[in-house]
Amino acid sequence: MIFWTVATVYGRKFMKCELARQLHWLGLSRTAIPDWVCLIDAESHMQTDLVTGPLDDGSNNYGLFQINSKRWCGMKNRGGDCDVKCSHLLTKDIKKSLECAEIIFVKMGGFSFWKGWKENCELKQLPNLDNCYDRRPWKTTTIPNPRFIYVLFAVALVVAHPHREIARTNEIINSLKKFNVSEEDFEHYICIAQRSSGCNKGKKHIFKEEGYGSYGLFQVNSTDACSMGPKPGGICNVTCEHLSSLILDPQVECAVKLVNKFCFWKWNCLEPPRTIARRGVSGISPSSRFPSSSEHLPVPIGQEEDRELFTLIPAGMALEADGVWEL
Repeated sequence: MIFWTVATVYGRKFMKCELARQLHWLGLSRTAIPDWVCLIDAESHMQTDLVTGPLDDGSNNYGLFQINSKRWCGMKNRGGDCDVKCSHLLTKDIKKSLECAEIIFVKMGGFSFWKGWKENCELKQLPNLDNCYDRRPWKTTTIPNPRFIYVLFAVALVVAHPHREIARTNEIINSLKKFNVSEEDFEHYICIAQRSSGCNKGKKHIFKEEGYGSYGLFQVNSTDACSMGPKPGGICNVTCEHLSSLILDPQVECAVKLVNKFCFWKWNCLEPPRTIARRGVSGISPSSRFPSSSEHLPVPIGQEEDRELFTLIPAGMALEADGVWEL
């Protein structure tokens, strides 16, 4: 027997347009949002603090996406594949819920993992949300207070250039470690991220006439790496939209798969202006999987806390145990 309960946390119930705008602000593309809104409506009726259970195995489902506690979150502490506490999936701040849902999407092969989506959304008319994003702050011809306009403009600038999309060096390195990437290759991945996207996790270029796009931190190409449709595909078995979301691990995992298959030749990262080397790592030598002329690696800018991790050396030089040598 299943009981429906509402947790004692500060949740909220979304309207469809309100939810669509929130998902878009968190990094989802407008083309993907109708599927997500349909899924959320089917699973939780857009109620963030909904808990269902206990199920036959003693677990509960939590929040907008009805995320199960047996595998994905921890009941008492952070845990599960999402490394999150289940109660944190019930608040009106839906960022953690979306991050966990995207992890589930990647690991379980897309929307079809959710019963609510299969029964209510797959091959059916999705909600039309086109008019949800163009909201005017006022509908009359009354001129508002100029000070309000300045504040509104400042807020718009912050939203238009969200710092949250920029991956820091230590974030990239921590993610690379999860996929057992050797330290000698850290610089190469950072080089690719910096020169491909400026370390922007949300960057994407769509070439409509050619029928392909480049996505995310590493500007992964849709021709062979990912699927531009709603279902995962390509070498990375993922949708391209999820390679330009705010979730870093799927982007890094895909890049690692491409390197393992094609080596670093998959990207063009030749002759950047500065080099980078890890402190405390002796005998860094050119990688056999990367062209020697590409050993001049750029340092991501604006990451002051990472200065202890890296040191700059002149272009054309490389770090050795007792000094530097020319490449």
